[in-house]
Amino acid sequence: MKMIITESQYKMLLESNFESMQSLIDMAFEDLKQSCENEWVDMTTCEEVEAVEKIKVVDVQKVFVKTKTIEQDSFLIIKIDVDYNYIRKYLDLSGFEIQLQWATKQIIGNNVRVTINNQNNTRKEFNW
Repeated sequence: MKMIITESQYKMLLESNFESMQSLIDMAFEDLKQSCENEWVDMTTCEEVEAVEKIKVVDVQKVFVKTKTIEQDSFLIIKIDVDYNYIRKYLDLSGFEIQLQWATKQIIGNNVRVTINNQNNTRKEFNW
């Protein structure tokens, strides 16, 4: 059955989906901070976690996959923008990305992928 919805209804559905995914990412980030405090995560990743100031969900997609071994499976792709404050101009957030994805999977299950869309260093002065 197909439903016809107005553009404003579509925007409202999309915004509520973004809000729920933002809440999910925020919960996963808090869990990751807690893991750093308990020293369950490596120090390099914890340095990245400490530098992160803000995470914003910018895109959510539900993807369906069909392979020879899997009849059909679906998973979420959540794209985020990350603002951080770091003494150097660039910070490699790959460890952070992997650990945030792991923390997200602990909350909602395995069928989720978290990727960094953009990252921005909010620091303007890079002098030691």
